[in-house]
Parts: sequence; C-alpha cells; structure tokens
Amino acid sequence: MKRNYVLAGLVILLVAVTLYFVSYLGSSSNVISGQAYLSPGESTQVSFDFSEAVISYSDGRALPLSVSVDNGQIVSTAGPFNGFYAVIIMGSHEVATITNNYTFPLSVKYALVNAGTSTLVYGAMSLLSVVLGGRRNRIGGAGSS
Repeated sequence: MKRNYVLAGLVILLVAVTLYFVSYLGSSSNVISGQAYLSPGESTQVSFDFSEAVISYSDGRALPLSVSVDNGQIVSTAGPFNGFYAVIIMGSHEVATITNNYTFPLSVKYALVNAGTSTLVYGAMSLLSVVLGGRRNRIGGAGSS
C-alpha cells in the first residue's frame, strides 16, 4: 500500500517537473529584455513579431519616456508602478522605439513580453507544476503512513 503511494507521488512529481521545464522554456522564448544608456534625444529600438505585447520599462527615476511603435498601435500606457511603466501594443512585425525625451542621460531597463495566449498557457502550466509538485509531498512524502 505504501509503495503505491510512493509510485503515485513519483509520477506526479515527474509530471510537475516536466510541466515546469516546458513552461519555463516556452515563456522565456516570449520575452525580450535589455538595457540601454540613452543620452538626451537618443533612442533604442526593439524589434518583435508578437500580435499583442506589453513593454515595461524603468529609467531609475520613474519618469515617463517617449515610446512609439512602427507597424502597430499603442493601446494603453500605465504607470508608474514601483518605478516601472507599461505600454500595451497591438499589431504585427513591430518595432518599438524608446526615446529619452529629457535633457539628461538615463539608463533604461526594458522587457517586452508576448501578451498572446501562449504566454497565458505557459503561465498556467507553471502554476499547475507547482501545485502538482506540492501535492507529491502530501501523497508520498516522508512521514506518510
């Protein structure tokens, strides 16, 4: 009887680990991140091919920067949230441009995330793997009788 619980726990743990790695690889392929030092008036460009995307950036001073998109449209801009701004973009084959519109240099960190359904699926898989991994400890973990 105890052996069946241990085998069931190991199977659930294997499924959880597999789901975790698949979700990690899938979600990391949907993120573009970088950092740029921008002089006054200088800009950096990020090319991507997501139909829906969210670009989040921080300049260390919580100042809104100029963000423009070629071949797409900006749906919404929000922020600051703990020093980060978020811009929702729609279109395809886009090029996002972040421009320093201030008179002093800034160091900008940015991340562009695919906001399509694949990211939601990978996120759900990651959550499921955590739940299944935690379930293993209750089924076949040490101290069960």
